Amino acid sequence: MLPVNASSFCRANLTTATGKVVGDYGIAVSLTATRAATVPMFMIGFVTSEGLFWAKLAAAGTMAMLPVVLVGWSAQRQLVRGLSLGAVK
Repeated sequence: MLPVNASSFCRANLTTATGKVVGDYGIAVSLTATRAATVPMFMIGFVTSEGLFWAKLAAAGTMAMLPVVLVGWSAQRQLVRGLSLGAVK
């Protein structure tokens, strides 16, 4: 029973985790230092009156999405299995 539940559990946790990462600004501010910011707020710092720092924006965007992509790639087999098993009755 546990192997069948493991793929569904993995899918549910990843879905919940990716949704939480996007919208938890209040928790980030309350649990960290006074100068804490989410990734979009951090990236706004690269937009100045002199122009856009494209290289820094690209690097920050890559670093922000890298953990999500790596977790998705590593859990891809479990995600597909969980979605497939959930569709069959």
